[in-house]
Amino acid sequence: MTGQNITVTHWSDADFGEMSWHDCSIHSLGFDQDGEYQSDLVLDLDYIVEWIKMGDCSFRFRVAPAVLRFQNVDKLHIETLLHFKEALIIDSIDCVGKEDKGFKSYHWTIKIQSYSEEIDNQIEFDASGFVQELTAPPVVIETQSLTRQQREEMKERNGEQKNPPDNK
Repeated sequence: MTGQNITVTHWSDADFGEMSWHDCSIHSLGFDQDGEYQSDLVLDLDYIVEWIKMGDCSFRFRVAPAVLRFQNVDKLHIETLLHFKEALIIDSIDCVGKEDKGFKSYHWTIKIQSYSEEIDNQIEFDASGFVQELTAPPVVIETQSLTRQQREEMKERNGEQKNPPDNK
């Protein structure tokens, strides 16, 4: 991710080749249904916008809370085994294009890091594409994920910027 344009706050499947979700923490996973025909898979995550290599060979990370939305999800299969205090951290996201009944879609595999070899920790599904949006500006931190308190403070600050108080 080093060198990526950090002014970008919104991505789509057209940007897939330039993106990496390696070591991004997933805080929640949800479903958003719009009517009876669309079901989106929505991940609330900490997106590592940039890995910053320091002079002493250590790293700092430019991280922001983000929403990653896979659109028109079908054939969802989730298989994961997390042990006590083990976080849901993305190893990689892979995508293969396919055509099904004349509709272009993609088969997605989100590989989840695991310390266990009992099962392949992954989320698989078909979807028409994705969009991702940062929900607050990135900050530089020493870890690859934000604490709950950092996320809440960032979202509050961002909310204040987007919705300034009325000056009447």
